[in-house]
Amino acid sequence: MRCRIERSMRSMRFFVLLPLLALLPAGVAIVATNCGAPASPDRHAASPARPNVIWICLDACRAKNLSCYGYDRPTSPNIDRLAAHGVLFEQNFSQAFNTPISVSQFLTGRHFPVCYAETREWREASRVPPEEEQLAPRIFSENGYYSVMIGTQEFFPSRSRLGRGFDRTYFLPHKVITRSAGGESSEGPAKAARQFDTVEPYAPFSRIVETVERVLRKEQSKPLFLYIHAMETHFPHVLEPEYRRWIDIDYTSDLIGDGYPKQYSGNRFSPQDIELLRGFYDGGILKADDYVGRLLDLLHAEGALDDAIVLITSDHGELIGENADFVGHAQYNHFSHYVLGGPFPDRVTMQNPCYTHDEVCHVPLIMAGAGLPEGLRVKALTQNADILPTLLDMLGMKTSARFDGKSLRTLFAEPTRSVHEYVFCRDTSYGLDATPRFIARDAQYKYSMGIPGEEDLLWPLPDSILTRGEALTSAPHIAAMMRERLERDMAPLWQAYDALPRVTPASPFLERIDSAVLEEASPAGETPRRATFAFSVPDGDYEVDLDVMAMHTAGAGREEPVIAGVSLQDTPRVEQKLPSTPNSTFLRLGLARIRQAPCRITVDIADADVLFTVLGAWFRPLHGSAPPASTDDLRGKEESLKTLGYIQ
Repeated sequence: MRCRIERSMRSMRFFVLLPLLALLPAGVAIVATNCGAPASPDRHAASPARPNVIWICLDACRAKNLSCYGYDRPTSPNIDRLAAHGVLFEQNFSQAFNTPISVSQFLTGRHFPVCYAETREWREASRVPPEEEQLAPRIFSENGYYSVMIGTQEFFPSRSRLGRGFDRTYFLPHKVITRSAGGESSEGPAKAARQFDTVEPYAPFSRIVETVERVLRKEQSKPLFLYIHAMETHFPHVLEPEYRRWIDIDYTSDLIGDGYPKQYSGNRFSPQDIELLRGFYDGGILKADDYVGRLLDLLHAEGALDDAIVLITSDHGELIGENADFVGHAQYNHFSHYVLGGPFPDRVTMQNPCYTHDEVCHVPLIMAGAGLPEGLRVKALTQNADILPTLLDMLGMKTSARFDGKSLRTLFAEPTRSVHEYVFCRDTSYGLDATPRFIARDAQYKYSMGIPGEEDLLWPLPDSILTRGEALTSAPHIAAMMRERLERDMAPLWQAYDALPRVTPASPFLERIDSAVLEEASPAGETPRRATFAFSVPDGDYEVDLDVMAMHTAGAGREEPVIAGVSLQDTPRVEQKLPSTPNSTFLRLGLARIRQAPCRITVDIADADVLFTVLGAWFRPLHGSAPPASTDDLRGKEESLKTLGYIQ
């Protein structure tokens, strides 16, 4: 039975032993004990030549709010101790502002990899990776490792490209449960602290630790490559009382609900609102850090830290309302809705702002363990794309893969030397396979190269949300120099990506109205209102649903259904009933066989008192070994992504 001792003492035991283990001569046997029971030598036994590699990604965790990066609150005591016994990279940056692209980048070491996430659109997900692009788990497996991913991020279920790249993937879905709030009302002074007591937006870190324990206790003679993706640092922040130390439970806000603001921008936060947001975010980091400590204790107790390498990073950072407005890590996310009926224009276009500030792109990178110096702080510019090349260089591993990142191994001896002329980041809309902005950052400036129709941007450093300045007017020569660099280095990489072939998607995908051609529309004011959309999708057989909102605009409380006439391809018009609600719903259209032609969908509404909004169309492929996802599956996925703020 495991010893029940105070947890911080166990953490100190690990952090004391870690540097000592690295100093022992090769060949000296190390037996970690757990209350007198020796750890099995067969379980993921590592050697000095092939140490276990434990890679922990804390989603949306910006470096600025970790105490080891100089923050004024003790948010990360366990990570701080890890950094004190290893290497902390002070100026490390993400290569994208969203999770699907960023994780794909750092697990391939490339700036423009194909998308390894399960996404809602097919264009990125259908790209065929070139042979020189390889995932980290494949490279480790080919070099004698057992690769495992344990994650709670909705973009990376076991069936995703990334999930299939590991020897074993454990995706831990969240549970829709109701936890007791002690019989107290959800209203009142403590509402701000208790407001998420009844929802689990993602599987908690505790389940990750439990899964790691099961993995470690399975007989396995190979060293372990373990990638963990945890969500505690991503909104909404579910905080037990011990992690609410920076939240004023006597304060409530009409602008903040479910542990996060109700909108990304257009806010007018009060100073108390800003402090509440900061308290939630810092509490999420504190909670994640606590479980990082528990995880390291477990790994040590099972002998998996002997000669191991542990690293901590994040896919991107976060804005938390510090300018009284912006929150999250939204892209320039342009999309349209088409409205039939009601006192609104036919096409409604919405967009989220582009957050390129340091709070979003400056992320932690901490490495400790075998082959790494102790207590080193690296001041040189580094990027997440460097992590994989660095690990392979340290371990002397062979691969045919090509990387855009560079090994940082030389910085262990010369922490101030430069390995990069600049670090790179790409900005892009969620899920759209379109040319992104290229962003370059050197020691003095951050430059954003405009895409057609948009201007170049140049900001002096540091580029904080509170201090961002404009430098293009005063230093156009700097912008010209950086543009030349990006056109020289990054444009050819993007062109190679853009030329990659596509395959017909095997998973359901969403085509937004932006991606459709409006072939026919009835004149304004005419009844019935009719519109025909042509969606260009890959050839295949699909079940098709229309994503719509239908609502009566007059008559309070009208509950009678909305009648919509719909036809798919050349099928006869069919009337369907929909609930009158401001929430989106799926309108089942039927089967479509697409052969070198667009998929045409016609909708008409006879009732002038109805506001009918078309958001897009879902296509569910019928081919492949897996059965097509049901409407309930798609709706559940949509709700999960909405909870995490990925869609509105």
